[in-house]
Amino acid sequence: MTPVPKMLSLLTLILGLTWSVLPGGNCQIIDADMPVEIIECVQLLSNTTGDVSKRNDIHDDVYNQCLRQFVWKDQHVDWSNFNITAADKEFINSLIGSLVSRSRQKRRVHLNDSPRRLRIRREYRTLPDKDRFAFHRALNTMKKTGQYDVFAKLHTGSVVLTAHTGPALFAWHRIYIFLFEEAMCRIIPWLSLPYWDTTLDDNMYDPADSIIWTKNFLGNGDGHVRVGSFARWMSPGGPLTRNIGGRSRLISRDVVRRVLSRCRTRDISYPTAKKGYDFEKYHGGPHLWVGGHMSGMNTAAFDPAFFLYHAFIDYIFELFRIRQSTFCGVDPAMDYPPTKGLHAAKRPMDRFPQYRNKDGYSNYWTKFMYRYEHSPTCSMWQPFCGSPYLRCDMSRQICVSMGRKKSAHMVCTRRARAEELSIYYGIIFRAPPSEPRTCALRSAFTSRKRRAVNQNMASSLGDQDFTKLSMPVPLSKKLLPIPDYHETSATLKNNFEINGHADVTKWVFIPVNVTYKRNQGSQVSTFRNKKTCVKDPAGAMKVGIQSSGLNYDGDYFGYALIDRHLPVDSSTTFIGIKSPEVQYTEVILSAVHSCGTMCQAYCLIPESEPAAFKPCFGVLKISNYDLNVYGRTYEEAVSRFMLGGVASGGMQNKTLRMFFDCSDSGNSQ
Repeated sequence: MTPVPKMLSLLTLILGLTWSVLPGGNCQIIDADMPVEIIECVQLLSNTTGDVSKRNDIHDDVYNQCLRQFVWKDQHVDWSNFNITAADKEFINSLIGSLVSRSRQKRRVHLNDSPRRLRIRREYRTLPDKDRFAFHRALNTMKKTGQYDVFAKLHTGSVVLTAHTGPALFAWHRIYIFLFEEAMCRIIPWLSLPYWDTTLDDNMYDPADSIIWTKNFLGNGDGHVRVGSFARWMSPGGPLTRNIGGRSRLISRDVVRRVLSRCRTRDISYPTAKKGYDFEKYHGGPHLWVGGHMSGMNTAAFDPAFFLYHAFIDYIFELFRIRQSTFCGVDPAMDYPPTKGLHAAKRPMDRFPQYRNKDGYSNYWTKFMYRYEHSPTCSMWQPFCGSPYLRCDMSRQICVSMGRKKSAHMVCTRRARAEELSIYYGIIFRAPPSEPRTCALRSAFTSRKRRAVNQNMASSLGDQDFTKLSMPVPLSKKLLPIPDYHETSATLKNNFEINGHADVTKWVFIPVNVTYKRNQGSQVSTFRNKKTCVKDPAGAMKVGIQSSGLNYDGDYFGYALIDRHLPVDSSTTFIGIKSPEVQYTEVILSAVHSCGTMCQAYCLIPESEPAAFKPCFGVLKISNYDLNVYGRTYEEAVSRFMLGGVASGGMQNKTLRMFFDCSDSGNSQ
């Protein structure tokens, strides 16, 4: 099929007209009908009511998605060096083709039924028991029919390079797990793919004690999987094998906050991310932590834990995209990093060549196909996590996974390690170093006894039959919003919430300075990314500053204004953080100017005289005895800052602990 000129095709799709093609030779114009599948797809996705006479404006995401679904053909797939049968090819082709047929069916659904059209992905432990067991049943059916192994094989071979080690990681896996979910829903239509939030396990004293690794969830993690729904699954090299807690580390709350402190995808993707923000490297941690088949790029997808875990990676990516659109002034659909080679934006995806790498960044997926439910949270005022398999740690006001029985603790065993070594899993994932709680470093801590609280966490839930437990699980928790980018950013309203409770008296304010230096020889600064740059003819540049708690759950947003017409300019604003009067406050600050580029943070060097600053990650730790740093109210913070400048003779303000360099030629993070 010859590609349709864009403007003509849009008019055709909207008005239901026909389009014309020019055959070679006599230049005769021949009318042809626009394919019905494309017309219906665009009508559906551009119209939330299902009424063709009432449509919304067509967005590029919708147009490209409908066109790519239609023009994809089997012969476009490169199946060379790929062990797959003709029946397997037909299965994969039908999944992709079914996206069009699903759209045609959805058109007949009434508006009041629209939530049913979206799949809602929830944290694994918040699923009702019947949903979790149905999910296990669907995966076992796929395993028996061979469909599961077909998907696992898609994650082998060339994909090791083309879907990893670059920004295509997020795009390729988003489409990959969505098609897996599509296959799963053919067996049980009302299912959605759950996600495994590893931070709920990392918050435990020993993550390997998590209830995840019991027969009613993913099964045991010490060697060959012998119990649970996935017991005796055969994979390359032998039985499905794990060695949980052996090495590396899980994704923690701190890692998530680091990722969400950035604004551009290039700032969190390999190889352009700076040290400490490489999300792909952090992503490799749980792969090695689970061990066994999950450790190898060519074998990881043979463990069902893979799909739950990558749904969590996609969840974090969606949180990042929401931040881009609401705070950073960046359109997430247009933020594919400028990359050449295997990860180039317009390169067809391996295994799914109807899609280009950049198509995985489209807003289409979470707008029309699926949404995420927020991961469970709790607080002193709401000390419940909505699941019998999670508990609220009141000392930290966070949700933590329930543990197994103490007798079920079987990690760091010789058998588990021996069975792991008996399989060949090839190239392993890049990952952070091992943490002290892993088997790799546990020998240095063998003299430490388990805390009594860990036994309480394990309780009696262990490996018993969870179907006999009864606890209402809310099915209408708050969903993540859809990324909604606007050329001029909307004003953000701070809610002054800490750990889920709003109280303005629990906040204090600190001064944060922004500096700017224009490029030499330039009368007015210019920016490379003109599409997302919010321009002001007066030369004003808005710099957004965000504080995100590291030892508390809370965010604050503020702005500083810079005059781009001046060769050098500076501005100070005051940002809210949790009051350190009860406990010290640890917070990470980030700044981004109106063109979506991160500013470089500089932190005060302790005891330096005169005051000196060094590049840093933007993390501050503030104690209650450091009264010069903060004010209990905005007005008090301003007064302290003014007095600090007077006391130092205007040379260096004594209350300032951090500033951001937002220069055109500055080192943006």
